[in-house]
Amino acid sequence: MDPRHDLEALGALAATETPQTPARGTPATTGAWQPGYTLEGDTGELTTTGEPGDGTPDWDHIFAQWNLDPNDWMVIDGTLRVNAWEGPSQDGPRVFRQYKAAIKRRVAAHGVPIDQTLERLCVDWPAPSEPVDGSGAFVVCAADWQVGGHGGAEAFVDRFHDSLAAVEARARWAVEQGWVHQLVVCFMGDQVEGVSGQYDSQRFEVCLDLREQIRLVRHAEAKLLSTLAPLFVETRAVAIPGNHGRRTRKVETSFEDNSDLAAFEVVAELLTASGEAERHSIEFVMPDEKLVALVDAAGTLILFAHGDQARNPNALEEWWRKCGFTKWGDSDCAHIAAFGHFHHLRVEEVAKDRTLMVAPTLGGDSRWFHELGGGTSNPGTLTFVTADGRWDHLKVC
Repeated sequence: MDPRHDLEALGALAATETPQTPARGTPATTGAWQPGYTLEGDTGELTTTGEPGDGTPDWDHIFAQWNLDPNDWMVIDGTLRVNAWEGPSQDGPRVFRQYKAAIKRRVAAHGVPIDQTLERLCVDWPAPSEPVDGSGAFVVCAADWQVGGHGGAEAFVDRFHDSLAAVEARARWAVEQGWVHQLVVCFMGDQVEGVSGQYDSQRFEVCLDLREQIRLVRHAEAKLLSTLAPLFVETRAVAIPGNHGRRTRKVETSFEDNSDLAAFEVVAELLTASGEAERHSIEFVMPDEKLVALVDAAGTLILFAHGDQARNPNALEEWWRKCGFTKWGDSDCAHIAAFGHFHHLRVEEVAKDRTLMVAPTLGGDSRWFHELGGGTSNPGTLTFVTADGRWDHLKVC
């Protein structure tokens, strides 16, 4: 059984132990390095025996020799050390090498079996309801989930279920009041946590690898749409990329090569292929050569942007003003500029018919966020009602 799927096995693997050196048939190791490994929780150190080689260690083979599953363990970048010496062999003198490196568990012990977690997000599409044909839109800002980090995947799923139940109740209330006919959902970036490169020690905080994070995001986005879309006449589902969706801190391919968009794209393709998108009148919107999206929400134009374009929350208004001055992204038309990234709720009227909003995170806050002075945010999902250039009934669920 994969030790990720057995908490007892995880506990056993976390114990510190030094196994017997495997029989290798190689010359005795020279120097002060004793082959073996030690583990402390989700990290440790591994030292190989000496053997001839070209200097490229086969870590899958090495982990397997020490009874460590290579699917569960990895070498921490930048920690590899090499001990080399010349020794005799059947073919004459050869260079032997011994490797020492810090290692970490790919899925931390505080994580959860991903398949069991996904079962809690099982999608069940109800039949389309017959909502009141109101004139407005119900807007949902799903920002900064950052699944796979900061407390674990199971904690996110708990928050997600609680928040979605509150959002659904709020949506039904808006429909029953006869105010809305349209649903606008924006997945506002940083849906994934990523695995390294965004802040110091990130790789030590994640409990899911990137593939598992993307899977969890897909299931959660589909669950949200399957819960809310049947309540409305039509739905616009929007996604914009965040900085955590980039593979590294720097953009190395295209700006749209982003895990946030990759997860959403699969949801859009599957719901379209299955017929559910047509059945529930769901339109999918992704940025086209822009990292922002301008969406008409029942006559109220909303400019969705992740927010990392501005260096700090106080610079958001200036960024919006510059975009409006240059008419970039049609931002000069927007009644609302909605951002994520900064984790804390903010609503500010910056001019007549111009409102700046920052949606709160539904994920947990990293220690790095605390160290930057971010404190601890109140997790939730921002919702409000729009019509004809106005907004009302704002609530964090």
